Amino acid sequence: MSSSQCLRNMYFAYSEGDIALAQQNALDAAKIALQKAESAAPESPQRSKYAKRAQIALDLADRLKQHKRILSDQDVIAWQSSLIRGMPYYPTRMISDAPACFDQLSIPSDSEHETHKPLPLKKRQYREPVALYSDPSGLLSMSRAQKKHLGRWIRPGATQSSLHFPGKEYFQLVQDLSNDCSFVAALSAFSYHIHMHPDMYKYGILESLIRPSSAKGKFYVRLLLNGAWRIVTVDNQLPLGVHKRALHVASPSHPLLYAAALVEKAILKILGGYDSPGSSAAMDAYTMSGWIPEQISLTDAKLSASKLQEFILKARDRNVIMCAGTGNVSDYEASVYKLAANHDYSVFDVRMHDNELYLLLRNPWSEENATESTPRIARDDQLLAKPDDPRTFWISYSSFMMYFAFFYINWSPRNFTHAAHFHVANKYTLSTSPPKSYLSKTQVQLSLTDTNEPQEVWILCVKHYETIPDTFNSTSMALAVFDSPNVCYSPQDAYMLVEPMFSNSYSVLHRVTIAPDKPATILPVFTSSEPVARAIDSSIAPEELRATISVYTVSGKVALKQARKRFEHSKTVNGRWSYSNAKSEADIFLQSPQYYLELAAESDLDLVLEATPSEAMVRIALYAAEEKRLDEIPDASSELISSGSYEEGLAVCRGRRLAAGRYIAVPAAAVGTDFASFALTIIGDAQEAVSGFTKALPRGAGMTKYTFDGTEFILQAFRSCTVEIYAIATDTHVTDVSIAAALADRTVATARSARSVAHIQFNVESETKYYIMAAGQVTVEVYSSDDIRIYND
Repeated sequence: MSSSQCLRNMYFAYSEGDIALAQQNALDAAKIALQKAESAAPESPQRSKYAKRAQIALDLADRLKQHKRILSDQDVIAWQSSLIRGMPYYPTRMISDAPACFDQLSIPSDSEHETHKPLPLKKRQYREPVALYSDPSGLLSMSRAQKKHLGRWIRPGATQSSLHFPGKEYFQLVQDLSNDCSFVAALSAFSYHIHMHPDMYKYGILESLIRPSSAKGKFYVRLLLNGAWRIVTVDNQLPLGVHKRALHVASPSHPLLYAAALVEKAILKILGGYDSPGSSAAMDAYTMSGWIPEQISLTDAKLSASKLQEFILKARDRNVIMCAGTGNVSDYEASVYKLAANHDYSVFDVRMHDNELYLLLRNPWSEENATESTPRIARDDQLLAKPDDPRTFWISYSSFMMYFAFFYINWSPRNFTHAAHFHVANKYTLSTSPPKSYLSKTQVQLSLTDTNEPQEVWILCVKHYETIPDTFNSTSMALAVFDSPNVCYSPQDAYMLVEPMFSNSYSVLHRVTIAPDKPATILPVFTSSEPVARAIDSSIAPEELRATISVYTVSGKVALKQARKRFEHSKTVNGRWSYSNAKSEADIFLQSPQYYLELAAESDLDLVLEATPSEAMVRIALYAAEEKRLDEIPDASSELISSGSYEEGLAVCRGRRLAAGRYIAVPAAAVGTDFASFALTIIGDAQEAVSGFTKALPRGAGMTKYTFDGTEFILQAFRSCTVEIYAIATDTHVTDVSIAAALADRTVATARSARSVAHIQFNVESETKYYIMAAGQVTVEVYSSDDIRIYND
């Protein structure tokens, strides 16, 4: 193992919280680097290079020993996202550190990924290979139909001279038995775009993506994965089909163009193999280039065809590539119009002709996969020029809207003057319904500076490849944008600039206008219809899913940072409701846990109650209190703030300028809730008040409980003790109750209430009979500090 590999392992171990392993990897890196330095010639660059690396590794080991940070929170998430399908793909550059990759698309230069310098474009000389490299992860999986047509695996060449690059020249690409039409469409669109605008780019698309590591059949492909530029290593073994069927992407115009097949292999390695269903043309283009993906559903009922036409014409004049995809095509349409179902096409050009918009499409299928390469809905018009490619055809906008389901566009970041990026990890909701509460989720504050006017900001959110394919596709993602600078507790907490619309797409893109003095808050939300399992071990159910947020603007500067709560201090307590035989609001109130709060000075605070399951109907209220517990339902004047009526899953109340004093918070669930758990969070501006927020002692704490269904009974103690007696209304509509205790000759204690609960407390003498009488439709609860006997006369 090399020293650089040890350092990468160190960063990954650190991101996973294994400090001991990270420190050991740092020491191993230092040891290997010192050995390399000692074996190098004196005064040589190699000796200096490895000596410097050894010192860096020792410094990192020392920082780890002292429990000091070696990665920022953002870099930790990027490194945590290195495992894809159980294989590590460590970052070589963070997305924010590589703006050149948007257009020049350079790649780290050496096999160790030790530097961030672009690879020299001049040819390098290698010795003849001793052994050919084979990917230790094995051959990529194939479907049964693909295996039927598989002849053998071949190596088209291991030397750089066999890795043919067409430069900026357009190259035709076709698919046959592979399922990755999205990749072929995206790469073809890039090839045509660069061919049409050669002065805008320094390199061709393939030169920017792949480089050989040596003459041993080992290649590095640089891709944007999980918020960072990462290297995917592949060998040059490609499947050769029988009967001239192609099992990988091929080029009729450039038969020696194996580089495209190796890039395809790298992407399919990430997606799961040659039998992978693929993703979308927009996401494949993003993975190759970092160009901003956008997917437009042409079947959306809210979509305006005229506005989309205007949008497409404006996009044509900017630095973009475009693709399109069909949806479910009927057998009749497939037969008559020669369109493939769920198939992606490249869009090479858009042009107005005879007052109608036409799109120049290219079908990536080979002749073996279609009896007619040009659909019958295409316009055969020589006035509209097209490339010398039999798979291209012009189609009218009206026909396009009729038979296609998706329009994909990737925008070059060169269109924008400033960008910012932020990684998030949020818990997902195991439900097909959106979560009720946003409090526990990471939220990102977006701010705009260096401008005096409101500006349009593009917000892109891309979820990370982390889970096994089945559960990945079951997860949905949405993006909410609030007109608020702070953490929002719920969808109703602030005005939404963007309302969350859930889909299982890899990415979402929104455009919002924000003012320089009004930051917004971005929240990515995940749901899943089934428990998520990571690819490395399907038995591990992660609590969080990760995504990368990127924002772009053409004027001013944008910045992203984690959003803060409205107040600096917060504390969360967890509890459960267990309403045994609760029949009324009085039962609910008395059986609900209570939390004591004391304010030394005027304060602001929020109370947020989150319930599990989220279907539970809940509310939260704060009462003024003299004691540390409320044993009777307080009157309306004592309820200072509340969340109002019962709400599903979440209740929020806010107190502003609360006076110094004692308070009791009561979280409650509605009648009919037998068992549910909750998290109650207090967020305030006073540290002392928040830290002192504690659970009040339950009713009758330390005492024995007795329940009596009748309204009259005798209570007798064996020894002197203290008792508390509650008369609790069993009918929500009957609130007038009373309770009394008497000896044969006098009344000991009495209480009457119009608020559903009456309560008395007194001392009991041993062997003395006390006559207890209650009035109203009630249940009587007795709490005693010693054993007592309850019976009818």
